[in-house]
Amino acid sequence: MKRVEKSCAQRGFTLVELALVALLVAVLAAAAVPLMSGNQTRAMMTEAEAALGTARSALRAMAAETRAYNQLPTGGRLEAGMALSEIPGIRETELAGRYFQARDYSIREIGETTYVIQALGSEGPVEGILITLDQDGIFTRGRVPRSGGGTPPPADDGGDDGPPPVNPPGPPPRPRLPPEPAPGPPFTPPWPPVRPPGTPPFVPQPPIVPPIEPPPVI
Repeated sequence: MKRVEKSCAQRGFTLVELALVALLVAVLAAAAVPLMSGNQTRAMMTEAEAALGTARSALRAMAAETRAYNQLPTGGRLEAGMALSEIPGIRETELAGRYFQARDYSIREIGETTYVIQALGSEGPVEGILITLDQDGIFTRGRVPRSGGGTPPPADDGGDDGPPPVNPPGPPPRPRLPPEPAPGPPFTPPWPPVRPPGTPPFVPQPPIVPPIEPPPVI
């Protein structure tokens, strides 16, 4: 009896059971990875939009005082390309976050009544991600291509580099179809109709009138 209990206690997992566990883990991982990636993307977007919203509130407060978005209370002016930290009331510590840095936020366009501020990721998972916000509170999201390390094209020195390249010949032109003939007069059958040879002439027959029966005598 002790030998039977000992053999049952030492029994391990079968190959089928291990395969089922591995399959279950793979299915759970396949479902969790896209979910986690989507959550990370939403977190990055939320961080940038919150910082841009803070800058928008500061611009509106400044415009209420100076009557223009690009006019500073000190007499200076905001211009395109400036960092958002140049706006009064905005500090770099308020812009720096987990994904976007303070240097990623700048003024894209600005005037007296309109502006566009942006967050352009420079490193990490947000590299190339572009989020903009205008004076109407409309966000736009996109992505700019990452800068490659290729060799820039040579500059044009104004010299004569020879004749311009000849473009390769295109496909041959399609042959033109001949014009359609003009429509002729409508066909009119001959009258009287032509009888084939050997056909006896047509002789009209008198109409057949049924006999009239006298009325019965009463």
